[in-house]
Amino acid sequence: MSEPTKHRNIEELLVADINTLTVDEMTRRQSVVTLMKAERELEVVNEQNRRFQDDKETRQRQVSSNLENIRKQDEENARVQKMCRHKTGGKDRQGFFMGDGDVYGFAVSKQILPTGEIYGLCFRCQKEWHNPIWTGGKRKVVNGEMTLAQYVQQEREYKEMLSWTCKTFEGQQGELPGGHMFLIPNLQRQQQKDQADFEVYLKTLNPTEIAMSGYQLSA
Repeated sequence: MSEPTKHRNIEELLVADINTLTVDEMTRRQSVVTLMKAERELEVVNEQNRRFQDDKETRQRQVSSNLENIRKQDEENARVQKMCRHKTGGKDRQGFFMGDGDVYGFAVSKQILPTGEIYGLCFRCQKEWHNPIWTGGKRKVVNGEMTLAQYVQQEREYKEMLSWTCKTFEGQQGELPGGHMFLIPNLQRQQQKDQADFEVYLKTLNPTEIAMSGYQLSA
């Protein structure tokens, strides 16, 4: 009688000479090889996923850190701009934001943009003044992104800035610096639409709400 064929384990199957394997053993060996390949591929995918997750968390931490730095910088800018008197003069670094303006007035440059907008920029604290008409203020009010009171406040501060004496940045005749003027039809159409929608919005408010905001209705 012939001796029964010994059952090979996985290690023996993998190292055995293929010529010594039976059909069943070759099938088992192929299955084992396929399974091992799948396991290796799974390990590669898992490692790639781990690295991706690590990179994602790193990016998220970096974004959070950047946003926090921007928030802190915005807060610092707001603090400095609130403290700044926007005037020339003042001694040393401590007085940089506390100028008296006795000689040259305000340290604010008023310029006329090619669109016709006049805006102001403080050269001490970098605060800017814009007429809300030019920054989409009326559209923001209509869309609920800005209150009517905030619109009035921005407009009031802007008009106050226009009244300031800024000898350092004015021309010999008091003219404002500016470039060539040109019209932007799309901008004009948008402003006209904003104005129409703004007037419709005002009609939805009662007189008390309008009065509390400080907005003056046209006669």
